Amino acid sequence: MKKSHKACLFVVIAVVLFVGLGLYLALDYTRRCVKITPKTEISEIEVGKTYSIEDFFLIEREKNTDERIIRITWADGSSDNIEIGEDGRFTVTEGSGILVISLDDRNADSPESTEASVSVTVRKQ
Repeated sequence: MKKSHKACLFVVIAVVLFVGLGLYLALDYTRRCVKITPKTEISEIEVGKTYSIEDFFLIEREKNTDERIIRITWADGSSDNIEIGEDGRFTVTEGSGILVISLDDRNADSPESTEASVSVTVRKQ
């Protein structure tokens, strides 16, 4: 009887350690991933005005901006009359319609990237 109690105790301890390790690894995984939340405050932008990517996304747990991929296109996929700076700032120089702003971001030690997009209307001044 005493050996079976030891075996049960060993199994319980092993299960607790396995679950604990799994929880730690899951939390560590999510802690390293960038979290991107689209902002909804801006639904319309103006031609000729410069905007920052941070105007459209709340970016959390980002260690640096080196891994960012910013794509800004018209709804038809073209990028005519859109100027994008290396710092994530952009200006629509001409045109009107729907603009799709996408951000793909990750940390260097992150297991995967995170992506989000927003659509805004471009209006002429």
